[in-house]
Amino acid sequence: MKLLAVPALALVTTPLLAFISSSSVLYLGNQAELHHQREVLLPFLALFAITWSVGAVLFALASRPLFRFMSWGYFLAAPAIVLYRFVTGLSEDHPAFGALGAGWLVDSGPGLLFCCAALLTVTALLARQWEPRVITAPLAAFGVLLLLHDASNFISDVERRDVSRVEAAMAPSSLPEAPNVYHIVLDAFHTEVFEKLRAEDGELDAALGGFAYFRKNRALYHSTLVSLGSMFTGQRYAYDRTLADFIEAAFGEASFVARLAANGFRTVAVVPASDPFEKGLFDRLSHHVDRVERSAAVNTVGFRNLWIVANVPRPVRDWLFSSPWLSEQTKQELRLTMAGRALTDSAPVASYSSFLELVREEKDLPKSGRYTFIHLLIPHTPYVLRADCSYLAGAVRDTDPLEQTRCTLDLLTGFLDRLHDLDRFDSALILVHGDHGDPFRLRGDALVPARARSLATPLLVKLPGRRREDGFLACETPSTLLDIAPSLLDWLELDPDPSYEGASLGTGCLDPLGQ
Repeated sequence: MKLLAVPALALVTTPLLAFISSSSVLYLGNQAELHHQREVLLPFLALFAITWSVGAVLFALASRPLFRFMSWGYFLAAPAIVLYRFVTGLSEDHPAFGALGAGWLVDSGPGLLFCCAALLTVTALLARQWEPRVITAPLAAFGVLLLLHDASNFISDVERRDVSRVEAAMAPSSLPEAPNVYHIVLDAFHTEVFEKLRAEDGELDAALGGFAYFRKNRALYHSTLVSLGSMFTGQRYAYDRTLADFIEAAFGEASFVARLAANGFRTVAVVPASDPFEKGLFDRLSHHVDRVERSAAVNTVGFRNLWIVANVPRPVRDWLFSSPWLSEQTKQELRLTMAGRALTDSAPVASYSSFLELVREEKDLPKSGRYTFIHLLIPHTPYVLRADCSYLAGAVRDTDPLEQTRCTLDLLTGFLDRLHDLDRFDSALILVHGDHGDPFRLRGDALVPARARSLATPLLVKLPGRRREDGFLACETPSTLLDIAPSLLDWLELDPDPSYEGASLGTGCLDPLGQ
């Protein structure tokens, strides 16, 4: 066992230097931005294990000339990494030293080729004279010191970010007989995409049982803020006022939400930070990125890019940028990292995570007399969520929104199931729609790019008293987002504002049995 322990520890040195020491120091310096998610280090641990295993095979076969050469190369990579970092640090900290040629060695293609040729030459000379086991003892000692050093870095690091928990449940509503209203806006929810998914998934209509589907619904604007502003106010944007004034009023006192609050409804909103609501409009207003820690998958991609920029020689990075191995989005992420924007967020992933958190806390919120507004930045681009809502790193698929829309609808039906479990579905008033469509259209059974973004967005409505068993209805009544405000107030038996330009959709199509 002792004979095996020495080479095993010696084999640790190269992958430890290459993947663990380099990533751990970088992680400890950026862990606040990474929300202390140490899962981002798992890929580096995997690389460590793979590299160690390869080294063990090479060492075991070192009696053969080729494997002896490769084993020596494996062991010599450790001092080469140390030397590379030493020279890089000197050239960065002391420009005069870099001017003497250190910068040329580490930052230029010819310099890197020279270093590789020198390493190969030394490896060949040593492999001709000695077995690789002669170097295992000093490398094993160095490996132990390195392990202790990296372990002490983590043990001594006791800083933790206090993760704010979901605030306490709100007090019960003063309207015990009023239904809960769930108003869900799915950004860029497109009618033709929804139609295609309905045709492909025979169970979708059943999962949306109790809803009426207005397939001829339209938004009025391509801009999210203007579209939602007109929805909240029931009025078109009037060009006799500034857009800023219109948005400020629409997301404030002119919104029908203010009317609901004045009539005793508790109000809750979970929205992107870009939605400019007045702080006093909702009893509780929270943003996606404030509610949840960023996805470990998103942080892993960001940290990988940061590691590449910090540790990979410049000539290799330049080659990666020109190679077809990386997607254009990954290359762009690397450029942002090099420019100092190392850890960018992903709006779809943040929306997904935030919505799951809301589903979990629904049981703690009032069971009646509550208006909940939810704006998710999905299925809007970028398309980075697969159909099962797993994160697809570096995805650039701007011609295929189907998978992200499948994920979005799966989230929606999961939320509806949660309402069923809590016995809140049947009594609820639920609205689901988009703020605009997307630049796609159906050509036969195929979804193809269109020249312009569509205004067609589905409107799904479930009135109080409608059950899932009542089935899914299709309404051919034309509608626009201007009809949301007067319809919602009408369904809640509140008088619509006479200034509304839209009209109530009534209950005829929504509830043909008069329930």
